[in-house]
Formats: sequence, C-alpha cells, structure tokens
Amino acid sequence: MENMKTEQWNNFIHKLNKESKIVLITSGGTSIKLEKQTVRSIENFSTGKRGALCCESFLESNYKVIFLYRRESCKPYFHHFKIEEYNH
Repeated sequence: MENMKTEQWNNFIHKLNKESKIVLITSGGTSIKLEKQTVRSIENFSTGKRGALCCESFLESNYKVIFLYRRESCKPYFHHFKIEEYNH
C-alpha cells in the first residue's frame, strides 16, 4: 500500500464498526512476471478511470474505501481539476 504507514492503517481499522460498509477497489493496469529473473511479463494497460469513478461513488454512498492503484493511474476526484492551472 503505497504511502500508507502502519499507524494510519491501524487508525483506519479501529475506526470501523460492525455497521461499516467496506469496499476494496483495485484500479489501473497490472503486470505479471513470468519468471523469477524477469525477462517477460504479461500486462494490461488501464488508465484506472473506472476504478477512480467507482471509488467516488462508494465514498458518496458512505462506504469506507480501500483504494489500491497503479502509479500514474487516475485517482478519485482528480478529473475535477485542470492540472495546467497548478503547474506554474
């Protein structure tokens, strides 16, 4: 879990109660190595947009969301911003 420290994870778990609705979303492309000393792999390329939009929908429906994503893939709510406005 990129950028999530153990303490943050423990805080997340302790805040849950029996009524909490939890969803796990995996988003973005995947890569599977075919050998131990990787020469070949099988990959699917995905922008992660569908996963990010699903995450938004679940959050808006009061679910607790665990969002696992591949680097460079879409993040929830990111499409609301124009990145050019923030690059000065």
